[in-house]
Amino acid sequence: MKRRYLKMVSILIIALMELLLSLTAAPGIFADDPSPAVIFNAAGPPPKRLFEGLTLEERALARQKEAMFQRWLQTTGGIQRGEGEIGILTIYYKALNVPTREQERYYWCGPAVGQEILLYLGRWYSQNYLAGPWNPAAGQYGMETTEQEGTYVWKLARTLNALDNGAVPSWWVWEYANANGDQDFIVNKLVWDLGYNLPQVNRVLTNPPGPVRLRGFVGNYGHYIVSHGYWYYPPYVDKILYTNSYEDPYNGSETSLGRYWWPTDWVTYCTTVYNGGWIIW
Repeated sequence: MKRRYLKMVSILIIALMELLLSLTAAPGIFADDPSPAVIFNAAGPPPKRLFEGLTLEERALARQKEAMFQRWLQTTGGIQRGEGEIGILTIYYKALNVPTREQERYYWCGPAVGQEILLYLGRWYSQNYLAGPWNPAAGQYGMETTEQEGTYVWKLARTLNALDNGAVPSWWVWEYANANGDQDFIVNKLVWDLGYNLPQVNRVLTNPPGPVRLRGFVGNYGHYIVSHGYWYYPPYVDKILYTNSYEDPYNGSETSLGRYWWPTDWVTYCTTVYNGGWIIW
């Protein structure tokens, strides 16, 4: 009887150990972990509605800002990577100290990005507030983030415009644009933003088909990152500094959460491959 009892106990112990090992090896079974192929984070509006979410004053500022950018592009030649020259920017380095904040829910990358940028600007808001409703009459300026759709690009920009509270130039407006597959479009916007000590938001796929991915990602997620540095020293260095708010539960030993200098072509490809490439700049 005693031997039978000890055998039953050992079987139970082994079964318990196997269960614990299975839980450790399969983080995706938890409710807050998406599968490796989750694709969400809603895009911007159709081209005819690109000013959605901007007030009339902000629309005027957006047109003014775009005109300033185009003058800069014509004057400097912009970034012409891979063509032996980059206008007047033969060597370029600039990095902003944007903090990293881990997102509190797997679909809160939009609120986490907003929190990181607003902290950089000296403004603090919780991710819970930033993910919440948009109701200015009640003092609520959230992104209306949902588990089904994530965060719309224009709603993220709208929240940044409402909450930066004068921490940006008076003529600045956070606006969104689609790169239409043009990776240098993204780099030029980033370099111009950095000239005013402001970052860029990229809507990305973290690990699209092929060898290109963001650091540490095994799962392919619709996601937001903050690009806040650029280092160009041809032919040796061409990298973007970005901050990522999510630790991919499938990534093994290589962490994805944090700030990383990553190949420019990889960051911009992960952006443009997702519906042409939405950015907030």
